[in-house]
Amino acid sequence: MADSAPLWAAAALPLLLAPAGLAVACADSRSAAPVRAVLRLLVQQPRRTRAADTLATRTGTVLLPLAALLAAAVVPLGATPVSDLGDGVVWFNAMEALAWAAVWLTGWGPNSTLSLVGGYRFLAQGLAYEIPHMLALTTAALGAGSLRVTEIADAQRG
Repeated sequence: MADSAPLWAAAALPLLLAPAGLAVACADSRSAAPVRAVLRLLVQQPRRTRAADTLATRTGTVLLPLAALLAAAVVPLGATPVSDLGDGVVWFNAMEALAWAAVWLTGWGPNSTLSLVGGYRFLAQGLAYEIPHMLALTTAALGAGSLRVTEIADAQRG
């Protein structure tokens, strides 16, 4: 983990910016306006995205349950799955990646900082989960000698 800034730096920054801000605020010339804008932007945190993207929100909201259903289509819950694809493991992993994109789109779409941060946090946590998950599924597929989910399940019997 990177070292954090020393405590004196947090106290020194306002003390260094205050005289510059006062000097610019007292000046009545038009040339001081860009300096004031720069000082304001240095200390201001953006609180919203520029505009809401309703298409991204709706697409992500519809795509997430759809990706979950399509991923579950290759999972054998009994004797056979709904769809016994020849590359079922690849299909399942692709639908999980599509679910990532759907959650990110749903977080990106609204005009809200918290949902945007939530979408990015889900991507970071999803990567930490999904890469080992994909490797585990691929290892089981290599052991079974097939990408078909039913053949992988049959290879694990006994």
